[in-house]
Amino acid sequence: INKQFSLTNLASGKFCYRFDRLRSGHYDNCSCNICKFDKILSSKILLDFCKKFTQNNDIGYVKLEPFYSRYRSEDFLSLHTDAVTKLNGQPRKIAVVIHLTKDWLPWYGGNLMLLNKDSTNVKKTLTPKFNSITLMKVEEEGVPHYVDPIIKHLVGKNRYAISMWY
Repeated sequence: INKQFSLTNLASGKFCYRFDRLRSGHYDNCSCNICKFDKILSSKILLDFCKKFTQNNDIGYVKLEPFYSRYRSEDFLSLHTDAVTKLNGQPRKIAVVIHLTKDWLPWYGGNLMLLNKDSTNVKKTLTPKFNSITLMKVEEEGVPHYVDPIIKHLVGKNRYAISMWY
């Protein structure tokens, strides 16, 4: 997305983002590493874990469409909730973010900022930690959140994550 377009939308309060995003699902019999990993993410074992963790057997009706993100210098994701999207008439129940960034420090930016229901205060700041996972319930209004901008001119460091919903 054009940098100026993103910044204009951010300043006006519209949903926007600036980061590299790769979606999967190339074709039915694709055997690339992304599609192989998607099969693991769609596995019954992981779905059963999410059901048990959330104590909600009603998840898993939304088609899993993970995306892979890379945030570089000045990249961000604006304030939003994940609850607004319905697929096949079913609302999302849980958001999953797998953090794949090694040695990330909070002052680099790229922190996941969780806000209170009316989006007036930050309740929690989550700095990406390698090999960790963030789970959020997204039913009803969802949890307002954003990813704060990566500091300018951060060289040799990128923030990587896999995001998906059940």
